Amino acid sequence: MLSFATEFPTKDCETNDFVNCVRTWLEGSPHTTLPKAELHDLPTWGRWQVRSDTERVEALLSSRAGEEIAAFKHVKIDDRIEWTTIIGFSKNASDCWVGIRTSRESSEAQLGLPPAKKPFIVKTLLRDLGGGLDGEFHVSDAPHNLKPTDTGAAARLLNGDADNYLPTVYISRAFDDRLLIDPLPLARELAGLAHVVVEPDREFSRRLQPDVDSRNVYGGSAGVYWPTGQSYRYYLSEATPTEFDIRRLLASRLRGALLHRRPLARCTWSRAEAEVARDAFEALKQTGSADVDEYIREFDAEIRAKNMQLEEAEDEIRRLKAQARPSTEPQGTSISLKTGSEREFVEGEFVEIVHDALSTAANQVQTDGRRQHVLQALREHNSNSAPLKERKEQLKAALRQYSTMDRDTVRALETLGFSISDDGKHYKLTYMGDERYVFALPKSGSDHRGGLNAASDIGKRIF
Repeated sequence: MLSFATEFPTKDCETNDFVNCVRTWLEGSPHTTLPKAELHDLPTWGRWQVRSDTERVEALLSSRAGEEIAAFKHVKIDDRIEWTTIIGFSKNASDCWVGIRTSRESSEAQLGLPPAKKPFIVKTLLRDLGGGLDGEFHVSDAPHNLKPTDTGAAARLLNGDADNYLPTVYISRAFDDRLLIDPLPLARELAGLAHVVVEPDREFSRRLQPDVDSRNVYGGSAGVYWPTGQSYRYYLSEATPTEFDIRRLLASRLRGALLHRRPLARCTWSRAEAEVARDAFEALKQTGSADVDEYIREFDAEIRAKNMQLEEAEDEIRRLKAQARPSTEPQGTSISLKTGSEREFVEGEFVEIVHDALSTAANQVQTDGRRQHVLQALREHNSNSAPLKERKEQLKAALRQYSTMDRDTVRALETLGFSISDDGKHYKLTYMGDERYVFALPKSGSDHRGGLNAASDIGKRIF
């Protein structure tokens, strides 16, 4: 079962540099049982293998004008689980790439397999070879901090026009310009899997919005943007109440998605096998060898490599067919509404507002008429999570006993998206940094119902 997969470009290097990385990785493992002396003699050409009772390493290396290919297969048996890691390297005249794939398989029936960690070889490759240029950013274990002038680069990433291979995790700023998700540990965790890009400020989000047709995440949330144009949003919620939960979910979803991505053929074991077999054929022809058995062995090896490539292609075809299979569920007409320059302040805000408007409109048209039937169908068949009603109740709870702006009240209001200023005779509350939604609260409340009245007035305008 495949448990980890990724490919990424490295800086320009030679096959020997890649081989040295693999040696460092193997020798540095505290769990290896391979003879260290033999690891010092890793090859630079052809086939090679070293083994112990529970572990083995195989290598395939080929080099010809303009192209170098190398692949290592590390197999280790640990507590009846066989772990296989394949590391492929490919260099041509324009770039260098590596691919890493780890799978695990049990020799006995089990209810579940242990979770697979990210192979340490990824860190070793990035440290010793360096991340190469992928589109407009180098592969790195550090976040890319955008500058205020980088709206063009950000738009290309989010629109799928940046010519990158790795997905991008875009971290937006909250309405008060804070980062709600720590990009440093996230970038380390996703090194070699995705680029982590950080928005410079809230104003950047506003300027970027029209260039990406409002597809950019905002308000402190994070978005995953694939080179194909697909995107997904992650934000603080009941399911992910802390930024650690968001980071864990992001890493899990990205790793899972990359398992289903077709590997780059140039970095696969089967491609290396085919190239080494071809090298052997060429060597036999140049020496004038008449050994039929040797020809047959090399020919069989090449056929096996081609069959592996064919099986990989057929697996990919079956996967794509499964994804493209039409749903058997009845489908209704889809309606798309443009929102212009307005952005959601809360996930699901627009849906709830439209849902409430449909309910009101359905009660104001001809009873049992066509308009009422259509409005009722739209209301009933579109889910509504009611985030605004929940936030309205949270606002009432925050201001129910209001008499002064104490620490608990400040925390509750800021959680709801209000920034608070105490200039002047009253507190000034600005909702989501939008100057259209400014409210005043007295610095000392005498009326015991004053807080609830203020919550009601504020709620009517924004919820």
